[in-house]
Amino acid sequence: MLRDPSLGGDFDGRYLFSYFCAGASSIDSGRIYTAALDAPAATARDEGLVAKIAGAATGFGLGSFGLDGCGHPYAMNVTAGGLWRIEGDTPGACGEFIAPQTTLGPEAPSGVVKSSDAVFPYTSSVRGSTFSCTLDGAPTGCGALTARGAGGSASVSGLADGPHTFTVAATDEAGNAGPAAARTWTVDAAPPQTTITDGPPARTRLRTLTYTFSSNEAGSTFTCSLDHAPSTACSSPMTYSDVPDGTHTLLVTATDRGGAVDPTPAERIVVVDSAAPDTFVSSRPQARTNATRATVAFGATESGSTTCSVDGARPAPCSTPVTVGRLRPGRHTFSVFATDLAGNVDESPASVEWTVEPLALPALRVRARADGRAVLALGPLAQDALGTAVLHRGARRLSAIRGFRAAAGRPPTVELRLTRLARRMVARHRRLVVRVTITFDVGASLTKTLVVLAPRARRDSAPT
Repeated sequence: MLRDPSLGGDFDGRYLFSYFCAGASSIDSGRIYTAALDAPAATARDEGLVAKIAGAATGFGLGSFGLDGCGHPYAMNVTAGGLWRIEGDTPGACGEFIAPQTTLGPEAPSGVVKSSDAVFPYTSSVRGSTFSCTLDGAPTGCGALTARGAGGSASVSGLADGPHTFTVAATDEAGNAGPAAARTWTVDAAPPQTTITDGPPARTRLRTLTYTFSSNEAGSTFTCSLDHAPSTACSSPMTYSDVPDGTHTLLVTATDRGGAVDPTPAERIVVVDSAAPDTFVSSRPQARTNATRATVAFGATESGSTTCSVDGARPAPCSTPVTVGRLRPGRHTFSVFATDLAGNVDESPASVEWTVEPLALPALRVRARADGRAVLALGPLAQDALGTAVLHRGARRLSAIRGFRAAAGRPPTVELRLTRLARRMVARHRRLVVRVTITFDVGASLTKTLVVLAPRARRDSAPT
C-alpha cells in the first residue's frame, strides 16, 4: 500500500493499494484501489487499473506499482486508464505522467448534417474526472456523467444553420487538466433550391436537348428525370440525344451536403417539333379576271408565321388574307410558305397563278332630264361588278357620286344628280361636254368624254 503524498496531511488522505492472488487466477488480482481514510466510512474504490503482473512461471511481483521520482504513485501497463499513467515500461523522470485524455464517441456529428440537434458521448482515460464543455466558444452543460466519472453524454438542440464546434475536457482528482477533445460540424437543415439556368426554348426543332442547372448551396449533388422516368444522378450540363417529337418534362433535384433534398424540383417543359408545317391556299382570285386587285387567303397546319412573295419579289412577312392592288394586265404569281414555332420551314410553298385581262370599255350614253338628273346608260359587262360614276369637267365635279351594281350581261342604268352649275350650263348652252369616270370594285376605272344634251333635245347624246 502506498500513500498519495500529493494530498497532504500526515495519515489522512488517499491511499493506493493492490493485491495479488498467488497460485490462483482472480479477476481482482492486480487491480488497483484507493481508499480515503479520512472519510466517515473508509471504503476501497476500484480505480479501473491493473498492475503489471509477471507470468505465473516467474511468480507475482509489485514491480509495476510504486512512486515516481516526484513521489506520485503509478501503475504500469494499465488496461483502463489510471490516476496517472506513466509513459514507457518503467517509471521515468518527474512529470512523465499523462494528464487525462478525453475522447468523443462516434455518435458525435461531423461534416455537414441536416439535424439541428446533436449528442456528444465522451470518455476520459482517468476515472473520477470532472468535465468542462463549450459550444461555439461559450460554456455549456456536459450532461449526465457515467458511473465513477469515466465519461458522460452532452446534448444540444435548436442549432442554427452554419458551422459549430463542441469541446469537452477532463480534469482528474489531482487537478491535472487534460487537452480538450473537439468536434466541428455544419448544420444545414434548410433544403437546397434547384434552378435550371439554361436549356432549349419552349419549342425547338432540335432533337438534342442540353440543360444547365445549379443549387443555391455549394457542394450539392443532383438527380435528373426526363418524362418522369426514374431519377438518376446527373451533373450540369446534362444532354439528352435523339429525343422524339412531342412534349417533354425535365425535373432536376438538388441534395445538399447534409442530405437535405429540395422538395420542389426545378422543372422545364419543352416541345420538340422536327416536322415542317404544310402551307395551303384557301381562297384565290379567278384564273382570268379584269380585276386589278386580288385577295389571297391562306393557312398552315401548324401555328407560326408566314412569308409571302408576289411575282417573284423578295419574300416578306405576311398574314392572311393578303390583298394586292394595281396589278397590270398579264400573268401574276402569289407564293406563301409557313414557318412553325419551332423554326421548321415549309420547303414547298403554296402558290397560285392568275391572269389579269384588260377591262373592255362598255358603251356609254348620257342624257339630261327635266328634274335635274342625268341618266347614264352602260353597255353590258362581262362579269358582275360594283362601281361608282361621276360627271366632271376638269377638277370640277358636275354631279354627285353614285354607286351602282352591275350583273354580268345586263346593261346597268345609273341616275346622276347634276349640280346647280351643271343644270345652268345645260339650260344656257343646250348641250354640255363632260367627262364621266366609272370606277369598278375590281380596281379598274374608265374615263370617257360625253355630250349632255338639254331635255328638250329629246335625244341621247353621242360620244365624241
